[in-house]
Amino acid sequence: MFELKHGNNINLPLIHRFHELGYQTYRLIPGLNALVSFDPSQAFDKYRLNLFACKTDKAQELETNGVITPSWVEQAPLPDSTLAQDTISQLAYASALDNVMHASTSPTQDIYQAIFNAYLLSQSADENMTIRAAYLKFALTRMQDLLAKGEASIARLITFSRIAFDAGERSLGISILVHLMNIYREQNEPVIDDLLLPAVKRYEQIDPESRLHDWLTSSIAEQYILKHAFSTYFTGAKTLPLFEELARWGFMDESMSRRHQLLKSHLSNKQFNKV
Repeated sequence: MFELKHGNNINLPLIHRFHELGYQTYRLIPGLNALVSFDPSQAFDKYRLNLFACKTDKAQELETNGVITPSWVEQAPLPDSTLAQDTISQLAYASALDNVMHASTSPTQDIYQAIFNAYLLSQSADENMTIRAAYLKFALTRMQDLLAKGEASIARLITFSRIAFDAGERSLGISILVHLMNIYREQNEPVIDDLLLPAVKRYEQIDPESRLHDWLTSSIAEQYILKHAFSTYFTGAKTLPLFEELARWGFMDESMSRRHQLLKSHLSNKQFNKV
């Protein structure tokens, strides 16, 4: 493993040197915990920091073990109109979405259903890694198509942020979260009109009860804190208001509480040192 860049300096010469020594380079697909070939000639996410390199024999071994997927191509899921509903119905927040489980009449509902199903299939341990990667690629590409056409559904945008982060498109995921936070600041309780996955996976096991929008806003803010910088240490006081909001909403877990306390301690120490 090696750094692709330091600050804004891209280390392409190192990649070329590895290739000269017989190594191929790979990047991580976070949502699959697997590697896929990295093409330095293509645009890449600005948050991409580390790459991996190995020779052909090791790559073949890792592919057999499901660590490397040899291709990053699309595969559409087989039509299944109930997969998304069946999955959501098993999660803690299902009852909060009762009114939208079968209600959407959007003209793009079929493609959203396909995106949702493809993403769910990409998370299935029953599929081999190459198939899972192909499903995730399909979900990402079709999601980007809908975003380019001006997709505005809150439910879909929250789901899309999950897909973007899992596919390694961190900048895109963050831009979606910022847009969602702005919507909630302006509208307070915007309409939820479709099935969704919360911005942070752990919220799937939290019942929002009668506080759907607090639950959603909390998941959005928490994911933003986790993803918008390489470490909260670098954000200083800017993140503190979001932590305070998380504490007020009441969905903060132990790990986020620790981050909150560490940040306050860090800021307090900095202020003390100035004095």
